[in-house]
Amino acid sequence: MIALAGRFGLMISLDPSWDDELIRRNSDCFEICAGIDLLLPNVEEGKALTGENTDEAILRSLRERFSLAVLKRGEQGAMIHCESTCVPAEAIRVNVVDTTGAGDAFNAGFLHSWLDTSDLGKSLTAGIEAGGLSVQSAGAPPRAS
Repeated sequence: MIALAGRFGLMISLDPSWDDELIRRNSDCFEICAGIDLLLPNVEEGKALTGENTDEAILRSLRERFSLAVLKRGEQGAMIHCESTCVPAEAIRVNVVDTTGAGDAFNAGFLHSWLDTSDLGKSLTAGIEAGGLSVQSAGAPPRAS
């Protein structure tokens, strides 16, 4: 499916969502993910995937394999590897009720902005704002009727 999407010029993003089979048990994870343009792990997933311990090292390692990598850092915000440097964006301060769905909300905010603007800085901010809104209520966001 990844190769087919690539042939049509579609961008592919992946949030590994702590899939044990993908992250820990499969030594060829990066081969399976070949062709993915954007990887959106959180820090724990990034550490498990790369074996690195710092946010910057995680992103540098992921950037060797993906066109773009964004590291979700929870209450510390997010970080992206652009060109040859890591660019952080701070989290917004909110009353955290429940973090369920925060990563998905971040992904949606980031991707919506990036596809609309191609501005990575604005997209990080949009992702952080969406994640910040998500954590202010219990459970995943309500479904539209």
